[in-house]
Amino acid sequence: MNIFKRFLSCTIFLCICFTYAQQDSLLQLTYKQLETNYYANQNTDVSLARIYAKRFLKKAITENEQPKIAKSYILLGNLENFNENYNLALKYIDTCISYCKKFKRERTLLYAYKVKGNIYRNIGDYDNSISYHLKVDSIAKQANDTLQQMRSSHNIAIIKSEIGNTEEAIPIFLDNLAKLESNNPSLYNEFLYMNTLISLTSSHIELNPQKAIFYNNIVKELATTNNNIDDLSYHYICLLYTSDAADEEDSV
Repeated sequence: MNIFKRFLSCTIFLCICFTYAQQDSLLQLTYKQLETNYYANQNTDVSLARIYAKRFLKKAITENEQPKIAKSYILLGNLENFNENYNLALKYIDTCISYCKKFKRERTLLYAYKVKGNIYRNIGDYDNSISYHLKVDSIAKQANDTLQQMRSSHNIAIIKSEIGNTEEAIPIFLDNLAKLESNNPSLYNEFLYMNTLISLTSSHIELNPQKAIFYNNIVKELATTNNNIDDLSYHYICLLYTSDAADEEDSV
């Protein structure tokens, strides 16, 4: 029995030593490596992604890298928001916001407001969500960052669609679409472009099925060209709804 206890104690001790050694080795990674590993595991291994984010924070605190400290709280807040741990997500983001205000990190504050707006949207607090996306818009406007303003207006339009104000959302999507198609490289973002087309498709399904079909066909063309399975899947899902809506319109 004593031999077994000694063996068990040694095993536990070795496991603890290995764990600490592994964590210390993570501190040897660069911020870029930690961040890359964080995103690589964000959707597949939450526990591991959380370890990388916390190592990012510890490294930043150890090296007194103020911008990195703020960024680490965004990584942690984003992760907990994604995994529906909303109270913890808000705690991390509020810490980031306080830190950014104290050290005047405007750019990071913009992203913190964006994440907080997304958290409030996920918990159904749409008024607060819109309020924080408007804060994003304000900072982006001061920085003359039109693309970031387009992202914030897109998020506001999505919320308007979700609460049934589709007719208010559509002009926002159309305004963004016009800018994205203006042949101005500084205003083009492929991800935002596709999401704008998808949003216009879903927004028009009941209001104007023919327009929904028009936008949905563009989604299919781009998704096929880019070999984007997720967007192509969305096209076929929307196709079912647009076809049903068009049939109802013809039968009236």
